[in-house]
Amino acid sequence: MRESAHVVKVCIAKIRHRFDMTTRAYIMIETAAGKSRDVIKALSSIPAVDAANAVTGPYDVIVEVTAQDLNEIGDLVSRRVHTINGISRTLTCFVLERS
Repeated sequence: MRESAHVVKVCIAKIRHRFDMTTRAYIMIETAAGKSRDVIKALSSIPAVDAANAVTGPYDVIVEVTAQDLNEIGDLVSRRVHTINGISRTLTCFVLERS
């Protein structure tokens, strides 16, 4: 029984990889003055963060994240991102379609 459960898990992992069954989002972040570098450094230590970049415009940092589902991204934002010192406000945009 144990071996068949492992086979099922491996098959599911291969299917997810093949069809990229993950959820991606971009998190736009406003930081306190002079805090962008510190925020990017803290974000970069989070495994779900694929990229964190300082940008120009209304937001200071844009982060690309990948997770298994919407709930996991919600938890990531509320428990990990919002707790970083220097973050004033965030806006999360989920990717609907990938090219």
